[in-house]
Amino acid sequence: MVYRYYDYYDQERLKQITFDSRTHPTEADVWKATERLRHDLNAGTDYSRVERININVALDQWLDSLTGLKAQTLRCYRLSANRIKEQFGELAIEDLKALPIKNWLESLSVSPSQRAHHRFVIRAMFQYAKLAELTERENPCDLIRLKGTTKRRKAIVVLTPIQFEKLVQATRPPFDRLILVTGMLGLRIGEALALQWNDFDERTNIVAIQRNWSNGHIETPKTEKSATVLPVSKTLMKVIGGWHKKADSEWLFHSRRSASGLYYSGTLQQKVLNPAATEAGLPHIGWHTLRHSYRSWLDAAKISSGVSKDMMRHADISTTMNVYGRSLPDGMRDAAEAVSKLLK
Repeated sequence: MVYRYYDYYDQERLKQITFDSRTHPTEADVWKATERLRHDLNAGTDYSRVERININVALDQWLDSLTGLKAQTLRCYRLSANRIKEQFGELAIEDLKALPIKNWLESLSVSPSQRAHHRFVIRAMFQYAKLAELTERENPCDLIRLKGTTKRRKAIVVLTPIQFEKLVQATRPPFDRLILVTGMLGLRIGEALALQWNDFDERTNIVAIQRNWSNGHIETPKTEKSATVLPVSKTLMKVIGGWHKKADSEWLFHSRRSASGLYYSGTLQQKVLNPAATEAGLPHIGWHTLRHSYRSWLDAAKISSGVSKDMMRHADISTTMNVYGRSLPDGMRDAAEAVSKLLK
C-alpha cells in the first residue's frame, strides 16, 4: 500500500511511502502509521487547526522535547508513556477526560507512587500540548486526586550504631567496606559505587561527591546540592588510606567481573546486603536504610538542623527536618567526627 503526500517544505514535491501489506493490511493501519508525519507537515498551516491529534502523537512530541535528563529518568518516562499509550493512545487529545484517567489509574495493580508517576506524565503531556498549541483545553489531571500517593507505604527502618556495627561485621569482604563508607558518609548507594580514590584528599580529610552510578550509566549526582565536598572523619580517612595502598583500580569499589568495572546495587542488595542483614539479626533493609540511619545519628550527636541539612546535601531544609538553619564548614567537620565517634 502506498501513501502519497505533498511536502510544502520541499518545493511542494509529491512524495510517497510504501508500506508492506503484511504489517499494514488496511488503510486504517497506514493512516495510523503516518499520523506523526501528517502533523509535522501540517504544522503552522490551516490544516493543523482541524487535525485531531491523538495521545500517541502528543506523548511522542512531549518525549522528543525533553532535553538534559538523566538516562534513568528518561527511561522511566518512556515506560510510563508506553503504558498510557496502551490504554489511551488512539484517543484524540480533545476527547481524553478526567474521569476515565482517574478510573484507569485506580484500576492499576501498581504502587501509589507509580500511579502518581503515570498521572504526572499525562499532566506533563497536556502542558506541552497546550504550549505547542496542539490543544486549547484545560489539563484534566488538575481535577484528579489519588489516595495514598503522598503516604509512605513502609515504615522507615533506622539502624542504631550497634546494629550498624553488626551489619558491617556480618558482611563479607570487600563489601563490608562499601557498607562502612556508605553509612559513615550518608551517601546514596549510586554515589558510593561511583567513588574514585582521587575523590579523597587525605591532607584535608575531604571527599568530593561528583558522580552517580545508576542502571549502567555514570551520571551527575541526583541534585545540584548533592554534588559537593564532604568532610571525612580522621578515623575513616585513615582506614580508606590503608585500602588505597593495596588498590589496583581507580575505583574505590572495583568489580573484575563486570564489563563496566562497577557493581550493580540491585545485585548487591540480593547477594550481599540481604544475607548480611539476616545474619546480623536485622529486619529487611535497603541501601537507603544507611542514609536514613546517618540522618538519625546526626540527631543523636546533637548536630544542628542547618549542619544536618548540609551533611545530607538536601536542597531544602524541609526535606531534612522542616525547620530552617545555617551551617558553617567547621560545624560540618565537627558533625563528621561526632558521627564517627558514635560508630566506634
